[in-house]
Amino acid sequence: MTSICVQRLKGAALTMLCVAFFAAKAIQPAYADQFGFDEYPGVSIDIPEGFSLVNAERDGSGYFLRSTLVPVELAIRFYKQGAYTSAQAALENSIKKLNGTCSARTVTWRNRNAAVAQSFSMNYNGKTVQGTGASCTLPEKLGTVVVFAWCTETNCEPYRPFLESCVDSLGIDRGSYYETGIITAAQFSGNAEILPITLTIGETRIGTALRENDRAAASALIEREYAVLSMYKKSPRWKQAWQRYYRMIFKDSFHRLNRAAFDIYNALSPSVKDDTELAQKLLTWTQGFSYEREKNSSDFTSLPGMLLGEGSDCDARGMLLSVLLQNMCVDAILFVSADYGHAIAGLVSDHPGQKIQVGTKEYLTGETTAQNVTWGMIAQSQQDFSKWIAIEPPLPFPPEPKP
Repeated sequence: MTSICVQRLKGAALTMLCVAFFAAKAIQPAYADQFGFDEYPGVSIDIPEGFSLVNAERDGSGYFLRSTLVPVELAIRFYKQGAYTSAQAALENSIKKLNGTCSARTVTWRNRNAAVAQSFSMNYNGKTVQGTGASCTLPEKLGTVVVFAWCTETNCEPYRPFLESCVDSLGIDRGSYYETGIITAAQFSGNAEILPITLTIGETRIGTALRENDRAAASALIEREYAVLSMYKKSPRWKQAWQRYYRMIFKDSFHRLNRAAFDIYNALSPSVKDDTELAQKLLTWTQGFSYEREKNSSDFTSLPGMLLGEGSDCDARGMLLSVLLQNMCVDAILFVSADYGHAIAGLVSDHPGQKIQVGTKEYLTGETTAQNVTWGMIAQSQQDFSKWIAIEPPLPFPPEPKP
């Protein structure tokens, strides 16, 4: 397997070539693509699998895409600095140009002026369509980006999770890969109270905190993304859809657990000799969690919920380890397997043990549901490593400096 690729989109004279390229990518059994834009460095979008590029402006100012899986279409527009006075004006006027009406509200996202329209309506190709949109001013005075996705009015509610997921995957800089998306941030905006919690890892009690709405926000995103994932059950790109599903959870949860990771690292790092010993303390800790299947569609416990004592399954525990360790600048990922119906964690380490190759890296296996198992141990019945799917972080490791 290879690292996630960020494919660059160019709005030059090769629109038909781009159409052919996108159509081919829709059936390739490779890693999911996160698309970037040559004219706007740092901007990217991690839309669900199977979109084809239908048209692109020659100057790179606009792109129109259509899903080959569901009846959803997507537009991305860029406006130069000064074209609009605010992100809200850019979003509302973009919809208006397409004979639509949009009531957007201003939000702050990535510490920038942004706007979100949870719902808009427009007359498109003789049909009434509805959708979701967002816009944000860009760093480095690059202007404003607008993204909106839509489908026919009758299909809107069934595909609302898909529409929101498309727009929520917008990124405007490197930090966007490690923070909740613009739609989710707007849905759970406001000054949430700090919720103090105490974690017990081994014999160490660690005081830390979450935001009061972290569990609800994370759970809502998980259920939305699972609804999107469910649309790919019969798709040849189901593996890529799985990867994106977990990647979206990772992205949303990373900043929610930032303080917890910082406090855990500060409490445990003085007593360990290396990152693997630190990771072992966390692995042993998760092995002691109450094993419960979450009573929701996704069967996945939110990471903030786990810190608050909720029971959990294997993939949630593996994701928790990945997010906490990546926050500590320790290279760890999640592995899932449809064949084994199981999930494990992975850790880059020079310690001996069973390892799974991902690109140029080798990851020690980490079993989270069996107690007294160390990194590098895996059941003999699960040692066909070709049956494991790597869930890598949205950007190549490492994310940020250690706390």
